Amino acid sequence: ALTAYAVATVAEAQADSVRELRRQATTDSLTGLPNRRAVLERIDELIAVPGSATLVMLDIVGFQHINDSLGHIVGDQLLHTAGERLAQAAGPERLVSRISSDEFVVLGADLSETDSWEFADRMRACLTPPIALADRLLTIDADCGVAVATTDSEIRKLLANADIALMAARRSVGPTVCVFSSEIARQHTRESQARTLIHQALDHDRVRIHMQPVFHTATGALDGAEVLMRLDDAEGRCHLPAEFIDVAEASGLIVPLGRIVLRQSLEWVVAHGNLWHGRRLAVNVSVRELADPQYVSNLVSALHDLRIPTGTLVLEVTERTILDLGSRAVHTLDQLRAAGVRIALDDFGTGYSSISALRGLPIDITKIDQSFVSGLPTQADDVAIVAAVHNLARDLGLTTVAEGVETPEQSAMLAELGVTHLQGFLLGRPCPPEEFVTRHLATPTG
Repeated sequence: ALTAYAVATVAEAQADSVRELRRQATTDSLTGLPNRRAVLERIDELIAVPGSATLVMLDIVGFQHINDSLGHIVGDQLLHTAGERLAQAAGPERLVSRISSDEFVVLGADLSETDSWEFADRMRACLTPPIALADRLLTIDADCGVAVATTDSEIRKLLANADIALMAARRSVGPTVCVFSSEIARQHTRESQARTLIHQALDHDRVRIHMQPVFHTATGALDGAEVLMRLDDAEGRCHLPAEFIDVAEASGLIVPLGRIVLRQSLEWVVAHGNLWHGRRLAVNVSVRELADPQYVSNLVSALHDLRIPTGTLVLEVTERTILDLGSRAVHTLDQLRAAGVRIALDDFGTGYSSISALRGLPIDITKIDQSFVSGLPTQADDVAIVAAVHNLARDLGLTTVAEGVETPEQSAMLAELGVTHLQGFLLGRPCPPEEFVTRHLATPTG
């Protein structure tokens, strides 16, 4: 009897030990909530049960800043409080988990897509009341990605699909809830393909420049060119910026891309300086590039080392770039202009503060967006807008360039309105640098 008792005691102790090890393996040590492994196990269980399943993934906005500025202890307390709030709001029938540093998951069943959105919004709302920590009140919010599954195959993808929806939510302005859909999936695929294209182009020297000519309206003489980025894939196909530029901007990959484009552009000017003398070469620059404190000094040094007059280079910036730079924009652009570099405001007229931008920013050139040029000469509203933009720019001492000129009628109307420079397919399509030389420099123009 004693032997049997001893065996039973040992077996029970081993079982307790196994249960404890399992608890530790499926529990987040900071919050005491289930962890990612527990979520995956619960998803496996749901596959065997008929019905729908919903997974809400929440990412606390600005957590890294709080963690860095107030310390890890405060950050840990904040995460613990967030977990408690989510568990209380979700109720005992749903699994609440912390799956990474500042990401939580709520997993439940039998919610429609509409109900899932409302439920996710309630989860987000439970986080927003101020939290008293470190002798201060902290306010947080979250982006939410939601995935709803009704089949076994969809349930297996719950975590991945919610993560894709969360990435879409992060791209929105302000914290929001985004429900996974086929369109979001297609967008995610496009972005993944764009990231692959960019990385491979950088790794295998497939970043190229094309050039589109800009002409004087009155004389038809070649004034200069705009440099446009192209990426080649492994099969040799050429990809336009519309296919990858947003991903490049969001990921920061625009910085190495921009560096290569600028280097190729300046090298081209050096190689063709005898033909290019007095003309201007425009290169697009992003907010991430201009945000670099060393950008101006590095650019000026490069121009000096290559013996390129600074007036040869035009940097094209969008209104969005200027707004994103904020107070640094004027200082950075002032430095560039002081060095002799010209500044062009690209896509002018498409933003919300264009007039204030013209009034307060150090720019030399306004580029009238092709969306207004395309309506010339028949659309009275577009005629009035182009005329107003040109007259305003002229009165401020700025040069005007009309983009997207595709018909003789548009060209004639722009000349009548007084626009000083033209760019578009009618006059010359973007082409590789060697073709540009043959088409526009080997034969005198104007």
